[in-house]
Amino acid sequence: MNFVDEVWLDQDSHPHGENLHIVERYRRPDLGHLETEITVEDPKVLVKPWTFKRISELAAGHSIREFLCTENNRDVPHMVGK
Repeated sequence: MNFVDEVWLDQDSHPHGENLHIVERYRRPDLGHLETEITVEDPKVLVKPWTFKRISELAAGHSIREFLCTENNRDVPHMVGK
């Protein structure tokens, strides 16, 4: 991925290196919840991979939408879900 140098690793303003790698895993344990597990790997900044989970409660009648970051994309008209 192309991570921007101006973006921090977290809300505490920790920087990241050029080898930043993020893996996101999504799971629906039931109809009312979405579990997100995120693993951040960056050997220049982190001693070991950093994994955390978030559980979101889904609102009835609403759908989950994909977020597309169009910054630095050269072919936005052909992106799926635009």
